[in-house]
Amino acid sequence: MTGPRLLVKAASLLLPSWARDRYQAEVVAELADLGRGHRWGHAAGFAATIWGLRMAVLRSAAEGRGFPAPPRSCLWGVHHRWRFAWTEDGRRFRVCERCGLDDPRSGHTTTNPSAAGVILMGPPQ
Repeated sequence: MTGPRLLVKAASLLLPSWARDRYQAEVVAELADLGRGHRWGHAAGFAATIWGLRMAVLRSAAEGRGFPAPPRSCLWGVHHRWRFAWTEDGRRFRVCERCGLDDPRSGHTTTNPSAAGVILMGPPQ
């Protein structure tokens, strides 16, 4: 792997994992079209603007979830305000009430065992 590609790969680590491969592949394809003398400049430009790209990707994702103005602390990944929510089949997970992000650590969800959960969601299937 060449130097500019390594720089792109390292810079793209700041992107959310679900968007990282797409942007990394796009910039690597652009590098392949450039002459040898322009590759480092293009890779450095990508690395210099990666934080803005991260903010744009996260803001767009939040808007897609119906949260038009998520706080910067959510976008930076510093502080979320988690609450519990339930899927249609009664599984519990955590979601940020300010930006709508699902908590990636709540992948091992459990069925809502409370009486209210059974009344609202029906018995576990």
